[in-house]
Amino acid sequence: MFFIEGNEKDAFKVIDENTLALAVADNVNQKENSKVMLINTDSLKVEKEITFNEKSFIPLQIQQIDNRTFVLIYIE
Repeated sequence: MFFIEGNEKDAFKVIDENTLALAVADNVNQKENSKVMLINTDSLKVEKEITFNEKSFIPLQIQQIDNRTFVLIYIE
């Protein structure tokens, strides 16, 4: 089961007019790796899913600076 870690508003980021990024983590059961999903805002389908290789990486915030997207993480 996935949850948003930290402040909910920081886990969402509008990337462009058609794409929303969402950062989620399984910090309760810790069976699944954390991930960032790129969601199409028209269809609400996941267009791309980026999974972290380390279970200890917990995404907290998504930022966009100069057309680059960064995910700030917490490491347990």
